[in-house]
Parts: sequence; structure tokens; C-alpha cells
Amino acid sequence: KEIGVAIKDYLRGLVQNDRAMFNRILDVHHFHIKAIASEDNELLRLFMDYLPFETNKGLRSFGSIRSASNVICYTKNLEDFRQVRRIAGAQGWLVVNAAYTFDETLLKKYVRLNPELTLDEISPSRLLEQFGEVEANQEFQAFEVKANELLKRFGCICRLKHFTPVDIPVIFVAEEKENAAKSANNPLAVVLGAVNTTKQIPPTLTFNADNEMVQTLLQIQGDNKLFQHVVHILYVQSLLQGKYPVNSEEMELFNRSLSELMTSKMNDFINFLN
Repeated sequence: KEIGVAIKDYLRGLVQNDRAMFNRILDVHHFHIKAIASEDNELLRLFMDYLPFETNKGLRSFGSIRSASNVICYTKNLEDFRQVRRIAGAQGWLVVNAAYTFDETLLKKYVRLNPELTLDEISPSRLLEQFGEVEANQEFQAFEVKANELLKRFGCICRLKHFTPVDIPVIFVAEEKENAAKSANNPLAVVLGAVNTTKQIPPTLTFNADNEMVQTLLQIQGDNKLFQHVVHILYVQSLLQGKYPVNSEEMELFNRSLSELMTSKMNDFINFLN
């Protein structure tokens, strides 16, 4: 116990009198300093601004994070962070990956001690809510109907939306139950479409209407086989990119669709040469 007190006093003295030495220690022992801060409110207030957190815009000190906004957006698991980091960045949001030990605890304790800050958990389904709607025309509606029919056996629904970055053709969000109740003083609540209910989010594959590949897919709806192969490939590819489990049926579907697509295009090329 006396050793622990001595270590805390030493670190406290460094923060106040020798910031350069504290930073060097922090570079090596930030995990242990986070552990100490999570158990001591005085040290939490003293250390928090200097502690590093992973964000969708790189490693940042908490002081840098809170100076950007009074609303601290975060994800509580690594899978959600991997899904939202690029898309959230394109929307201009700074999102903290709080999946690591002590990070979520530190954020919640610090926000309780500083009521001017708000903590806002971000999930992939929350991002889907703010994607732009496509116009209700026959081409887009037919696309959604065909894609939904193809993926119905996997319990997945398909939507066509506008979102950035445009180089992402699809994003898959797994089924989840989301409690979307948000505090009234949260300025992101309106943007994120928060409601005071718990709702079920079905597995959803969202196609990006602004992506070149998806725009091409819209134009080839009349070619049922080609359309089917591309949708199946994009579906399984989105599972893999999102680090979701892929079962044997889905993997077989991916391999077969890719093989048939390549064979079809090779035959077209050979016929062109002849």
C-alpha cells in the first residue's frame, strides 16, 4: 500500500513539475497509469487529459479529444469500431475506440465528474439512421426488391442509401437490440435520430447509391444471373470486411458466384476475339 501511495505521489509530482519525464513514462506505461487513474478520482482529473486513446483519426490524448467537442463519441467493442471508423470519419465525427481495458471506465467516470461533457455510444446501426434516402423511383425500388429476394434466405434485408466515403460499395450491420434513449442536452441526438425506445435492428446490407460499382449494378438489373452473382459476392465480402463469421453455405455461395462470374466474362472475351 505504501509503495502504491509513493508511486501515485511521484506521478502527481511529475505532472505538476516535469511534464517531459511524465510523457516519457506515459509512452511506456500508459496502461498501468490508466489502471491507477480508474481507481482514484483525484488522479483521474490530473492524468486524464494526457492519456492516449485510439480514435478513427489516429491515437490522440483525451485533452485533444474533448477540445474537439463536448460530446465524446465512442464504441464499446472492436467490431463496432472497425465498422464505423471510416464512415464516421467521412461524416466529420471523432470516435474513440473504448474496447481496451479501462478505456470505457475512464470515459464514464470522467464524464460523471465533468457534467459539461456528454458521452455518446456509436454503433453501426446508428450510422445507418443518418444515411441519405434515395428518391422513390421505380429503378431503385426494383433494385431493393431483387436484392432482398436474393438474400432473404440469410435473414438479411437490403437497403439503397447515399453515404460517404463513396469508395465503400456496401456495409453490413448485424442484428442488434439498441436502446436509443439519449439525454436532451446531446446535440447529436437529432442528427442520429434518437428515440426513447429499445428497437430491434435486423441484419442489414446497405448499398451505397453513390458508389460506381453499385451504380453499374443498378444498370444491369435486367441481367438476372450477373446481378445475382454480384449481390452474393458483395454480401459475403461485407461479412468478411466486418469480421463477421461466414458459414459454409455463404462461403460456397461466394466461391460459386465468383467462379461463374469469371467464367462468364472469360467466355465473353474469347467470343470477342473470335
